[in-house]
Amino acid sequence: MDKLRLLFSQLTSLLPSSDFSDPDPCIRLREGVEAYVQKSNDENLLFDLNGTEVHEAFYLCCLNFLHACNDLYESNAANDSADIPIFSVFQEKQLSSCLQFVVAYGVYPLLETGVSLPLSMRLENYEKFICPRKEKDEERIEKLMKIIKCLLSLRESKSFQLQRLVSTTSFLGDLIASLFQSAFGMDSYLRSNDFTSERVSSLMAYIRESQKILWKLLLELPRHIAMKELMILQGGTQIRVKVSLFLNCNIYNYCFPLF
Repeated sequence: MDKLRLLFSQLTSLLPSSDFSDPDPCIRLREGVEAYVQKSNDENLLFDLNGTEVHEAFYLCCLNFLHACNDLYESNAANDSADIPIFSVFQEKQLSSCLQFVVAYGVYPLLETGVSLPLSMRLENYEKFICPRKEKDEERIEKLMKIIKCLLSLRESKSFQLQRLVSTTSFLGDLIASLFQSAFGMDSYLRSNDFTSERVSSLMAYIRESQKILWKLLLELPRHIAMKELMILQGGTQIRVKVSLFLNCNIYNYCFPLF
């Protein structure tokens, strides 16, 4: 349990207080990143943060923490003599806050404009979570996939508390939005960047992987939940067309019968 306390000590140093009111939020975010990196002493994280701007660095630290929590649980669950981590109510709130930053700083800037619910409808003081959009980021798909893999690992975790973070009442919709953007919303992105054929080939591999993961996930969900989550995505122009086709697809209707 000492490892768990250490992890949450690192997270506490990263997360700003809920009422922080710095004129420039980036100052507090930068301080949090520096404190987290110093406490974690993770060379791989340092490598990932090299050259990133503060919002990206912040959500990468959040991803690092979430992976560490899941790894600790998986490791202890496999060891009969080890204590199984159980998160307190306060720690669960911190986990949710951590994932909230991943969504606001990691997912939303990479989504097509208008996709998913506006942050103003989801978060209090949403102005603190606004950051530059990155629809033309050359590593857009890779960054989305990194977030997707983290969310999937939580959803498939042996910890019911970590699973609950990616449930229908929490961040499942953000996982679906990320998958749909990566799987079906990259047409203009691929056209607007001068990629080599090798690069396009590697990106298409990510796209196909996203399609497979999305399809599997939707098949696991009750029909009404899958339909609701897909309907929320219909904000962006390209995404709206793709979702409409997806919803009207005979194969989809076959796989999601009414009864």
